[in-house]
Amino acid sequence: MSILDRIRKLFGGEEIPEEAARIYRMSRDEREALERFEEERGRAHRHRLTLMDDVSALAEEEEKLLDRGRAETSGVRRRLVAKQVAEVRSAVEALLHRVDLLTRRIAVFDRQTGLIRDRAVLAAPLPGLDEVERTAGDALAARRSFEEVEAASELAAAVARPTDVSEAERRAERAFAAEHEIEPSFEEMLAEEEARLRPRRSDEKATEALEG
Repeated sequence: MSILDRIRKLFGGEEIPEEAARIYRMSRDEREALERFEEERGRAHRHRLTLMDDVSALAEEEEKLLDRGRAETSGVRRRLVAKQVAEVRSAVEALLHRVDLLTRRIAVFDRQTGLIRDRAVLAAPLPGLDEVERTAGDALAARRSFEEVEAASELAAAVARPTDVSEAERRAERAFAAEHEIEPSFEEMLAEEEARLRPRRSDEKATEALEG
């Protein structure tokens, strides 16, 4: 009986995610599997921290660009800054998506580690269930934190867009602006640039989902 079959039997037929199944196939026994899970979790955790540092840096850059764009008097320069802000927001969204995938990956490793320890399939003493539950709780708290960050980012992007104006009013405003040569505001330019980037981000997410 392979270790994967043994684990499935021990866990009462619980479905084992492919990421975990791969580690079980690579391991000689439960102890080695546990070590591999801990190593993989450590790598994923460090990678996630690095990505969150990148998100923080981009958030600071976005704030500076927003201030600069709103202060610009030149329509051309406003457009360039709006494009930069849209690209920064798109990059943040991509990073948060990767953070979410890593958080899910960590949760898988925590679950399998907890199951192995809880089932006491190893002979040597291992940390108790309290530590396992505490680790799982930390992972859940981190996941919720990142979801809140992503929700806040989406809310900020939504606030920057005029949502309470009907399409007819927008057409009238555009016609009036064209007639009187009034340039769009920085927020309007930003909304246009974000709309331009959105189809590309959707295609990238779809491709990533297929590859995953």
